[in-house]
Amino acid sequence: MADAEHTVLETCSVERFNASLASLVSGGFIQESNSTSLALSRYLEIAEQNRCSGSNRTVSQKPLIINVGEGSTGTKSLNGIMRNLSYNTCHFCQDLALNPESVDSYDMISDTPVPWYTWEWLQSYPQALFIMTMREPVDWRASRVNNHSTPWQGAPCGRSDLCHGAPAASVGECAADAPQTYVVAYSTWAKCVLPADRLHVTSVFTDDQVQSDSEFFDTLIDFLELHGMQRPGWDTLVADARGAYLNYARDAASRA
Repeated sequence: MADAEHTVLETCSVERFNASLASLVSGGFIQESNSTSLALSRYLEIAEQNRCSGSNRTVSQKPLIINVGEGSTGTKSLNGIMRNLSYNTCHFCQDLALNPESVDSYDMISDTPVPWYTWEWLQSYPQALFIMTMREPVDWRASRVNNHSTPWQGAPCGRSDLCHGAPAASVGECAADAPQTYVVAYSTWAKCVLPADRLHVTSVFTDDQVQSDSEFFDTLIDFLELHGMQRPGWDTLVADARGAYLNYARDAASRA
């Protein structure tokens, strides 16, 4: 049964939003910038437009792993790691909205359209583990707007037009701050509403790329082990997956 409808501000007050934003900044996941300065204003705009409706999905006790991070934040890298760890994953799964019951056939879901349904996942998967991959907002915009055709991005309790009024065919001409400011607002809200003990915020994009690659992998393993998500033959799977990921990361860096 669907839970009662809530306003966005009922799910995350201004005070809690500001605390979550400060936590993301202090954690090094985003830097203070024009995007962070405008995030609260954007959040309040979204709060006037969106409502947080209860989920009509069947409640499942499966410990589904859900990456609520936007595409172009390392979702593909994370998906590759999880597949090498023997999880059944779905990356860029367009059927999730059309066929919600298919979700239970996976161990992890990520990328578009997953961030559009963050509030629904929270209601319908009470045992879920959440990951949120992040990237510096300006860099994210450069990748997302210029290299992808989708005109949408995640928002508190829904999705938003990536350019907030610009035609889909003109996403490369978005207002300078629009996509990255809204992604800060969404990510801050997600951190606010998702249970802290079941949320792993992570980023593969840092100044020290070698250290970042190792930490991205190792902190993920720590999170999975903390929640008892090991697969059969875990130690071997981890060793092989770690080697494969670091080799992939080195090859990608050499081609950049």
